[in-house]
Amino acid sequence: MHDLRALKLTGSQFDGASLGVAGAASGNIDISAKLASALPIYLVVVIGLSLLIMILVFRSLLVPVVATAGFLLSLAAAFGAIVAVYQWGWLGAVFGVHDPGPVLNFAPVILVGCCSGSRWTTSSSWCQACARRSFTATLLAPRLSRACATAGPS
Repeated sequence: MHDLRALKLTGSQFDGASLGVAGAASGNIDISAKLASALPIYLVVVIGLSLLIMILVFRSLLVPVVATAGFLLSLAAAFGAIVAVYQWGWLGAVFGVHDPGPVLNFAPVILVGCCSGSRWTTSSSWCQACARRSFTATLLAPRLSRACATAGPS
């Protein structure tokens, strides 16, 4: 397709004319090229902004860094699983893939959004568990031990 677009028309009857390539195949190739060039920028923006927001929300560096590392690992695993099943046909019978082929060109964008959402859920759950444990250890435990000591045996 790129070779067809690079052809130059020669001759007096073609003055001012241009050669175009159209159709579903050329459209998919163009969209895939645009998405492939935009995906690294999209990833940097998503990772950078969410890291910054998590640092501000959780007031910690450990939680956002661990969450971002987990996000990158889950994203790599998701990309690998999609390619293995839908392009290479591994475990195709298990997942109902009869004819392996190319993956949808905007699937990486969708996967980034899904994995990013799960990162926020995991981070907030982790912070809630830490806060609950801290609250129990610092506030409730001394009060419970005093209450049990003053009540005496029953």
